[in-house]
Amino acid sequence: MDKRKIISGFCMFITIVAFVCLLSLNFYFLIANKEIVKLFLSEKLKDSINKRQFEYAQRLCNIFPKMFKVTTPYGNITCKDIENKSYEKSIKEITEKLTSNFYERKLNCTVIECLKNSRWDVLLSLKAKYFFIKIQNYFVVILCLFSLFSVVIARDRIKIFKNLCVGLLLTLFGISFFNFFLSSFLSSLPQNVYEYILLKIGVFQKNVVYLSILILITLIACYLLESIRARLELLET
Repeated sequence: MDKRKIISGFCMFITIVAFVCLLSLNFYFLIANKEIVKLFLSEKLKDSINKRQFEYAQRLCNIFPKMFKVTTPYGNITCKDIENKSYEKSIKEITEKLTSNFYERKLNCTVIECLKNSRWDVLLSLKAKYFFIKIQNYFVVILCLFSLFSVVIARDRIKIFKNLCVGLLLTLFGISFFNFFLSSFLSSLPQNVYEYILLKIGVFQKNVVYLSILILITLIACYLLESIRARLELLET
């Protein structure tokens, strides 16, 4: 049993896992951000407050400016938010305020603790973003170290590097295949949210294509190096 081959294969496996995790985090950073919270809250506000209710609230503010207040979990709506403003402008400003309060909210648990308790809303928070940025840095280190180690320890370094490129390419193709069907699962979302996610999926797909091209070029270079090495070996014999 070739121990070097086994260790090299294990390192290659860890490299591919780290690669998948980095791609997943890239997708997370594109989707789970402040902008998508804003879109959701904007839709919620428009459903909760129509123009007639808004005009009625403005009239109340003219009579009882200090008494009018709508309390929400992520901030209050007062007369300052709606007086002498259009419906569209007020909705936009209120959404901005509530979005900031929601996204930058203080959590009474760590990201891991919140997820263990099924508090998935933690993923849409600034705290989660900073947490996953740190995790991303660890995966970058793991990817670099294990990919390098898998090549260095192998007897045939060109072959193992070629196999690594093939593994990464297959991973990218699998992710592209999954993204192809992802849009159908999101069709029940509000229209503006759905369009925003589709836009970000498009950006992610471009990143995948660029990575695929880079890895494919590297793979072709490996085949060329193998061919050159084989010819040199023939000349030596």
